[in-house]
Formats: sequence, structure tokens, C-alpha cells
Amino acid sequence: MKAMEQGYVPITARRINLLHAAVERHCRACSDSIYAGLKAAWHAGRLLLAQKRKVAHGNWQIWLERYFDGTPRTAQRYMALAKAVPDVTELKGFTLRQAYLRLGIAVAGRAVESRCVVLPMHAVLMNRFQRWLHQKGDTAALPEPEKQTLRRDLRPLYDWLSGLFADDRAARSRAG
Repeated sequence: MKAMEQGYVPITARRINLLHAAVERHCRACSDSIYAGLKAAWHAGRLLLAQKRKVAHGNWQIWLERYFDGTPRTAQRYMALAKAVPDVTELKGFTLRQAYLRLGIAVAGRAVESRCVVLPMHAVLMNRFQRWLHQKGDTAALPEPEKQTLRRDLRPLYDWLSGLFADDRAARSRAG
């Protein structure tokens, strides 16, 4: 507490700083709990996927109804999460709902349970592409033939996106 290191601190300031420390502690605990919930969903999805492979064809819904306490739709979301993300640490900092939306997994609307919120296709594709790039790692480490292939294949997308953002670049250069 830097304020208390300076010597005398009024009582009100001490209380404010103690409350500030409590806020930070509770926020960290909240973030840890949210991440723990996301990890639990991911692990449940992996177990559900493994179990589904073991259940005889056509009996999965029966198995879910008998043994899973959640809805079949929740099981589908857990499995989709586990399929989409090989390493759950990639989603640290997201709530479960945010992770679903980022990955293009349909989630129930808050007001109406039957309505699903679905990301636009460009956002779904962007998320998939980002995951793929992340798996590829550092482009500097790629062999030159693979770099050339990527440049050739991605050039039309690059040109199209450059045109889309040209106005932004022009506005920034005028402002700067």
C-alpha cells in the first residue's frame, strides 16, 4: 500500500485503501471462479465426447437423459467447446458465454430461452482462422515454400480487406 508507506494517512484514506484492496482481491477471485467454470465445461465436453464414442449408435440421447443432469443442448455446447479448443488456457479471461460466442457456438438468448444468438459468418470464420494461425505459431519459423503458398492463397483476402480498411488508414494518416 503505497499511501501508507508515506507516513501518516488519514483514517478515511486507510478505509478507502482497504476497500480498494478488497475489491482487487474479490475481482481476482471472481476471475478465477469464472475460469474454473470454463475449464469445468471444457473438461466435461472432453469426457462427453469420449463417452459418446463408447455408447452404441443411436443410444446417445438415451444415455444423456439417464446420466447427464444438464440438457442435451448443454452437452452439445460442452462437446463443441472441447472440439473447438485443444487447450482451454487459450480462453482464459473469457466467460463461458463469451467463449461460446467467440467460437461460434450458439447460445440461448437471455430473454427467450428458445432464441439462439449466432455470430455472423465472417466472425465465425475469423475466429476459426485465428485459431488456425495460433496453432501454426510464428510465421518466421515456417519453411519458405509454405510461406509462399500462404501468401498466394491469402492474397485475395488481403487485397479485399485492405480495400475495406483503406478509409480507416487514410483518416488516421490525416489525423496523425
